[in-house]
Amino acid sequence: MADQDAAGGPTTITFSVSVAGGEPKKFVRKAGDEPVRIGRDKKKCDILLATQTGISAQHLELQVMEAVGSSPPRLVAIDRSVNGSGIRPTTTSKVRRLAKDKEEAVPSGASIQVPFKVKLAEGQKPDDVRLSLLVTLHGSSEEDAATAEASPPVKEAAKEKPKPAAAEKKDKAKEKEKEKAKAKEAEKAKAKSKEKQEEAKAPVPAKEAPVPPAEEEDQAKVPEAENEKEKEKDKDKDKDTEREKDKKDRKDKKDKKEKKEKKLGKEPAKETEKTLEEEFWQEGDEKGEKEMGEKKDKKEKKDKKDKKEKKDKKDKKEKKDKK
Repeated sequence: MADQDAAGGPTTITFSVSVAGGEPKKFVRKAGDEPVRIGRDKKKCDILLATQTGISAQHLELQVMEAVGSSPPRLVAIDRSVNGSGIRPTTTSKVRRLAKDKEEAVPSGASIQVPFKVKLAEGQKPDDVRLSLLVTLHGSSEEDAATAEASPPVKEAAKEKPKPAAAEKKDKAKEKEKEKAKAKEAEKAKAKSKEKQEEAKAPVPAKEAPVPPAEEEDQAKVPEAENEKEKEKDKDKDKDTEREKDKKDRKDKKDKKEKKEKKLGKEPAKETEKTLEEEFWQEGDEKGEKEMGEKKDKKEKKDKKDKKEKKDKKDKKEKKDKK
């Protein structure tokens, strides 16, 4: 039971909040108590809306205000957000935006829509993107008071005549249909909320970054430089092979000459052997000098080419940075 004041009126309000047709969460509050906070902050919020986009850390507050005179305490909503909150006092009324940091009475059965400001894709409606919070007040006196504040004044109608049994059955059938329609809407809202959560969790495929044209040119030049190095190595191998072959030919000639002289009974001339050896090394030195000169020229050309390529690359990078 709710606490009562000296006049016998209730001082507390019991209410529940259902998010997107889910299981309602019940609260009991009185004037001066901490408000029920709704938002993304896990530590400070009583109702957490972490998966919904556009929700502030502390988006909305539901607070009980003190009774004034004979009026009972009131449940009010206070918007604290960036993207705003909307309220639909009844199922037939339109959604209107709550004024920021101002108290707005919340009748039983009112629907609070968050966030009010949304980005819509093609074919979408605001209600498709917003999250619906259904507020229900428990206890006839509180519910009647809140509903009376939200409803416009109605002219006194003539006294109703007692309805026949058939009319009462029709009314009950209509009420049941309305309840079914509300339940269907709540299920649809819950299904949409689940779809949005799954879409938010789904990983977005990363786009491959385009390779800048300067990098493509550098990549194309790498295999060319490697091919040139391989060619130079092959040439050096061929030259070494030729030199070895020349050396072998000279040795063979020398051996033949020595054999011939031995048959004739002559001793091999040491001076001749020395001359041949000197001649071989002299010729090798000349070839080596020539090869060294060629290598030096090639190296100089390559250094110039590399220097030019580095300069061109630097100029391209500077132009790109300026753009």
